[in-house]
Amino acid sequence: MIKRIINAWRLNLSELYVTLFFMLVFDIIGMIIVAVVLKFDTESAYATQGTLFAVIVGIFANVIMGVIAFPYNFNMNVSLGCTRKEFLIVEGITAYLNIIVETLAVMVLYFVETALGKVLYAGKECENLIAVLMKLRIVPVVILMLPAMMMFGGAVILKFKKYTYWVLWGMWMLFFTGCGKLADYIEENPGSIVAKVCYEIADFVTGMSDVALIAVLFVIACIFMTGTVLLVRKQPVEA
Repeated sequence: MIKRIINAWRLNLSELYVTLFFMLVFDIIGMIIVAVVLKFDTESAYATQGTLFAVIVGIFANVIMGVIAFPYNFNMNVSLGCTRKEFLIVEGITAYLNIIVETLAVMVLYFVETALGKVLYAGKECENLIAVLMKLRIVPVVILMLPAMMMFGGAVILKFKKYTYWVLWGMWMLFFTGCGKLADYIEENPGSIVAKVCYEIADFVTGMSDVALIAVLFVIACIFMTGTVLLVRKQPVEA
């Protein structure tokens, strides 16, 4: 099993390299944008724009490549004699290894960008765009949830075929556009019922201890993984 995991991770290293490459490229682009803005607006604070771009690109790359690759990996591995149980274990471990490496890469990019900012823009205030993501209690959120969600999304596509791409894409876009509109509504109507409910939920989550938060996230990740198992366990191999 360990040998199979190592071999599978090596085979998927190209996806990891591509993701890290684009994260680095967009990190540099973000820093260049900040430098250009400050060139013309010397009064502005500098921002961690590069690392924010790297995080966004990393999430998109993981979700898109992970979800698309899952059905292909399933059909290839199971057709070559791998059991469904072995496939899920190997796929899950390699996904978690990749996300851990990418999370560490984000931390490195963040510290490099902030260090450069202190030197290049000495005396200016730093607008930390990813301050929340750099909190240690948030790191387990990404590490626990993203691979589990990716595998579940891939299993849904494997089970219900390609038309589910549009459903998942629609849900993805609805989530991001909906979150933006919800944030604007709360800002404009802080006394509304919706705003109060959101504030209560936020206070409850932020008030949880690190152990409790990780435990809840672990349970949610297990639910996604259980759903993946149920979708895959009787799925026939397609040529």
